[in-house]
Amino acid sequence: MIELHDVRFAYPGSGGFALHVPALTVSPGERVALIGPSGSGKSTLLLLAGGVLLPHSGSVRVAGDDMTSLAASRRRSLRLRRIGMVFQEFELLDYLTVRDNIALAGRLDASIDRRTLASEAERLATAAGVAALLDRKPAALSQGERQRVAACRALATRPAALLCDEPTGNLDPSNADIVTRLLLDHARDHRAALLMSTHRHESLDVFDRVVDIASFRLRGGGR
Repeated sequence: MIELHDVRFAYPGSGGFALHVPALTVSPGERVALIGPSGSGKSTLLLLAGGVLLPHSGSVRVAGDDMTSLAASRRRSLRLRRIGMVFQEFELLDYLTVRDNIALAGRLDASIDRRTLASEAERLATAAGVAALLDRKPAALSQGERQRVAACRALATRPAALLCDEPTGNLDPSNADIVTRLLLDHARDHRAALLMSTHRHESLDVFDRVVDIASFRLRGGGR
């Protein structure tokens, strides 16, 4: 479950940008789309939900843990194990192969079973259509291929929560549908809470609910 309560945040010197989330809950297994124009705060909200950013006030709970009360190291550990995140910039490591990027959590946390992750990496790569690329490095991939790899990495640990920032933004309609279905199916099959920002308004009917970032009293500019 993802829960934000009375969350307030503003970037220093942002000229009036302010994000206020009175209440937002994404239940286990629920698939929620987050919409709004570029620069309206969708990325900021997802970073708050994942504990990458901390709010000025309010509470953020993910999979039962209060992110606002945890040390940075503990938040990082939770993201590795229980939160799958897809970033707009992909955040792939150039010196690792696709296989190792998908199974990255096993390198960063020795207590995670690497054998299980390796098996899951192959399964996800096949489902996302990038199995032939497992031994390549990110520099040899297209933008769309990198995006599919990033989605696979977010799913590799079978997380309890998924926070996805435009995970289909660089994909053609066919591959966008494949990635969206992977994320939706994971949420359904593993009872994971999914919060996903998207500009693909034509596909909103596949989500359980749609949230407009404008409802959170956003003013000025933002990320």
